[in-house]
Amino acid sequence: MNRVLVLALMLVATMARADEATVGCDASFARQQGMLPEAIGDTAVVFVTSSKTRAQVAAETRAAARLGLLRYGVLGPVQATVEQEQQIKLAGLRAANLGAASE
Repeated sequence: MNRVLVLALMLVATMARADEATVGCDASFARQQGMLPEAIGDTAVVFVTSSKTRAQVAAETRAAARLGLLRYGVLGPVQATVEQEQQIKLAGLRAANLGAASE
């Protein structure tokens, strides 16, 4: 999921600076490689299934924010350490266990 998001952000950043011919070639290549969804008119159709619940995603996001890993605006992303990634994953697992226990 993170790789797809990073790829999409990189593609958008590239497209913002590229001319129309380059954008057309890049988009065509990405679509052929399966990196972009097929478009219907001006709307792209994407079907996404997630193995995580909203509670897990929210808990992981709060953990990342607590660790200072979230940035907004023009600042680039912060690379989490292995320990930070483990803390984020554990926060999501705790949320999943709480959700399963309440059901």
